[in-house]
Amino acid sequence: MKGGSRVSNPAVMAQEEEDVRDYNLTEEQKAIKAKYPPVNRKYEYLDHTQTIIFKANNIPQLYNLTSNSIIPAP
Repeated sequence: MKGGSRVSNPAVMAQEEEDVRDYNLTEEQKAIKAKYPPVNRKYEYLDHTQTIIFKANNIPQLYNLTSNSIIPAP
């Protein structure tokens, strides 16, 4: 996992195992459920982005600082 923190969550771990819960399904519902593969969900936890504050003496200087931070000069 790149850039994220690994969280071991019992709910996510339970999804990775086979679903053996009893849903009180009828035979017809069980037949329909058996036709489709189980849903396999994978989640990735991403770190929160930082808040950046720019300080400048005037508006043109502030614009220059922000544009240079987004698109650096060659």
